[in-house]
Amino acid sequence: MNVKNEQGSNTAWLFAAFVVGCLVAAALFFSGWGAAGRDALWTALGTDADAGPFLTSSSSESLPDVHEHPSPAMAKWLVYGDDAEPLDETLQACLNDPEHRGVPLEKRFVSVPLPLIEQQPQLHFVRPSLDPFCRYFYGAHTFTFWIVQEVPSASGPVFKIADLDSADFVTVLPSHHEGLYDLELGACTAAQCTYWIRQLSGDKFTLSKCRREHFDEGKLVRTEKLDCDALQQL
Repeated sequence: MNVKNEQGSNTAWLFAAFVVGCLVAAALFFSGWGAAGRDALWTALGTDADAGPFLTSSSSESLPDVHEHPSPAMAKWLVYGDDAEPLDETLQACLNDPEHRGVPLEKRFVSVPLPLIEQQPQLHFVRPSLDPFCRYFYGAHTFTFWIVQEVPSASGPVFKIADLDSADFVTVLPSHHEGLYDLELGACTAAQCTYWIRQLSGDKFTLSKCRREHFDEGKLVRTEKLDCDALQQL
């Protein structure tokens, strides 16, 4: 018997089992376990609200690495709101686009359920899908995003917008204040990108760690520290 080959085979088998286990855990995390199960898995993996570099990240041209679609109820609420007011003409035109008219509302968004913060309601990072693409949710090079709070009730989930903004880049950080995760936001031009961290303080948002990265032919050449108070006034 070739011991070296057998050891190599065993190692390959163990590695394959590890990969499969990770995939199964991820599938459970973002499917049927619900908020409590997802939060338990975050803890088991050592990735709770006080650990890890970030929880999820997205840009105008890229979706979060791991995501799902929001529930039909959440998607309907995002589009129509609580009062089912008449839609903006641009949004109505987007929904009536013949190429995508039959696409369910929930397929027009992607979401990432975030780890629970103590006894706070479940939070979801939500953004528009890239396909089908709806111009209504995009600026020149920014995209709209929401942090949606979901509270269960006897008549079904109740949704509330905890945060709504637009940016070129959004990163949900593991740190949090006032029951809401801190965000790193970014806005870019051809030659520079400006970044800042935004956190909730009382009834308003404050900025910190503001910086501007300068590029030359796609290469970072200089990072400039910015005055966050001045940036917040823009």
